[in-house]
Amino acid sequence: MVDLDKEKTLEIFDKISKGETPKPGSYRGRLNTEPENNRKTLMDIKNA
Repeated sequence: MVDLDKEKTLEIFDKISKGETPKPGSYRGRLNTEPENNRKTLMDIKNA
């Protein structure tokens, strides 16, 4: 899945064209670059 679909992308462009600042970060609720549905790799390494 992608963070931005066509509608969300157009919404961002619309805000920019109005001089507004779109919200930074994920549009799906993820934090930073974390994977969706928790980690799937490096499970045996703490703080990986």
